[in-house]
Amino acid sequence: MDETQLLMIQAFSLGLVAVLMLIVTCIALVGLLQFLKMQKRFTEFMDSWQPVAKTTLETVEDISNQSSQLLQTLNETTGMMKKQAESIDCFISNFTLTAQRNVESVDSIIQSSLKRINDLSALVEQSLQVSANKLRGVTAGVNAALHELSKGKQKEPGRVSNDEEMFL
Repeated sequence: MDETQLLMIQAFSLGLVAVLMLIVTCIALVGLLQFLKMQKRFTEFMDSWQPVAKTTLETVEDISNQSSQLLQTLNETTGMMKKQAESIDCFISNFTLTAQRNVESVDSIIQSSLKRINDLSALVEQSLQVSANKLRGVTAGVNAALHELSKGKQKEPGRVSNDEEMFL
């Protein structure tokens, strides 16, 4: 290999490196242009996002505050409702127990009253039956007496009464 060939190979290699460098530079330039476009789009996006982000952050904070207040109120309300439910349950239990006792007491009083009424009815019935039997007996006696009195006295012909003798 002579010097010219070596120089040509070096020149060719150098030319090839220069072309490759040019290609790398073009690729880097295209990448830079794409990066600038993306940076421009990113800037536009950030410019439009920042007011929304601020509003969104404020809204999230408001919702967070309100939800914590609502949660606290809900917890308090739930606690009160639980206490009221327990109170109502206790009241209903006491009311049921009292009502049951009252029903038993009323039932006992009614049973006792019915027994007394039945005993009194039997006594009145017996008393009326005895009185009715006595009244029938008295009525029969009065009827017999009236019957005897209404017949009149039959005079025996052989006997003369004292009144008639004195009259004569």
